[in-house]
Amino acid sequence: MRTDIVLVNFNMAPDLVRCLNTLGHWPHGMIWVVNNSAQAPESSADTALLRSTVLARTDATLLDADTNLGFGRACNLAFSRSQAECVLLLNPDARIETDGLLQLMAWMKSNPQWGAISPGMCWNDSRSFLIPPTVKQTPLSSLSLALSTRWAWWARWRAGHELRRSQRLSEKYNICKVDFLSGAVLLVRREAAQMAAKSAGLNEGDLFDPGYFMFFEDSDLSVRLRRAGWSLGVHTGIHATHHYRHKPYKAALMQQAREYYFKNRFPRFFRWSADLKWVDALSQSVEADHRFEVIHTPLHSATAFTEQTHGAAVLALSPSLLAWPAVYHSGSRVASTLEDEDWALLEPGQYVALLQDRLGKVRWCCFSRSAAMGPSETM
Repeated sequence: MRTDIVLVNFNMAPDLVRCLNTLGHWPHGMIWVVNNSAQAPESSADTALLRSTVLARTDATLLDADTNLGFGRACNLAFSRSQAECVLLLNPDARIETDGLLQLMAWMKSNPQWGAISPGMCWNDSRSFLIPPTVKQTPLSSLSLALSTRWAWWARWRAGHELRRSQRLSEKYNICKVDFLSGAVLLVRREAAQMAAKSAGLNEGDLFDPGYFMFFEDSDLSVRLRRAGWSLGVHTGIHATHHYRHKPYKAALMQQAREYYFKNRFPRFFRWSADLKWVDALSQSVEADHRFEVIHTPLHSATAFTEQTHGAAVLALSPSLLAWPAVYHSGSRVASTLEDEDWALLEPGQYVALLQDRLGKVRWCCFSRSAAMGPSETM
C-alpha cells in the first residue's frame, strides 16, 4: 500500500530534521515537507538545515509556501499533490519508527472499513507518560466543560473518568474504535478523505476544511469521516512519541477555530447557544487555591518539584485548572516523580499534577513552572 508522509514546518526545522532521521529512508511513497516559514523569523541556519536535509533525500519533496498557510491548508497543499492510497500526517515534534508505520499500513490494507488510525501516543522518550486520546468536541462536551468551571466535584470526576478511560485503553494491544483522532500522527485513507470532503461540500483535494488556520481541523475531519460511514481507531499495540508542549499564546487561535467548527459541524447547537455565547456565559474563572494544594513558589527544575512534592509519584499532568489530563503515567512501570526530560517538555506556566505518595494516597497539586532554567537545562 503506497503511503505518502506529510510534514509541515513553521520555525521547527531542527525538530523536523530529527523526525526525518528517526523515520529513515522511506521507499513506500513520497515525503512531502511543506515549509510555512518563508516569512517567519526562522534562522538562516535552520532554513539551510531544512533545505539541505530534504533536498539530499531521494524520497522527499520540499514545497515552499509563500506565506504561513496554517496547518490544515499546508497539509492540503501536499495532499493535492499526492496520489498515494494513504497519507500519514506527522508533526515535526513527533517520532514514529518505520516498523510501527508499516504495521499501521498493514492494518489499513487488511481492514478497508477504517478511514483513519493513529498509534498509541507517548509524551516522553522513555515512554513513562502517555498522551490520552483526543478530547471529544461535541455540544455535550462543551457544556460539560463549562460546568466544570462552576463545580469542582464535577471537574474532578471528569478528569478522573478520562484518566481511567485512557488507562484502560493503553492496556489493550489492538485497534480501539474512537470518535476523534489527533492530527499529530495520523494515517488517513485517501478514498475516505475524498468521500468526507465531498459529503461536506469541500473540494475533493481538501483533506482538511481550508477554513481552519490551526486547531480543530482534525476534530472536523474526524466528524466528517464518521458521518461518511468510516471507522476511526487507535492502535495501542503500536507507539509513536509526540513531544507535546502547551503553548498558552495559541488560545486565541483555538477560540477562533472552535467557533468555526461548531458553526459548520453542529449548526443547530451553534444557533441555539447564540454562537456559543450562552456556553461561554456558563463558564467562570477558577481559583487554584479553592481547588488544589498549591505550591506558591515557582519551580525551576525537576529536582525542585520533587523536593516540594516530597517525592510523590506523578500520575497525570494538566495545563488546565480543570485538571483534564494532558499526559498520564503509562502504568508499564512503577510510577515515579518527574524526570529532567519531562521537566524540559513543560513550557513556563501553571500546571496541575495528580500525585500519589508512598502510602498510596492520591492528591491534586498546582504548581508553576518557572521560565528560569534549572541546572539540567543549561547544558
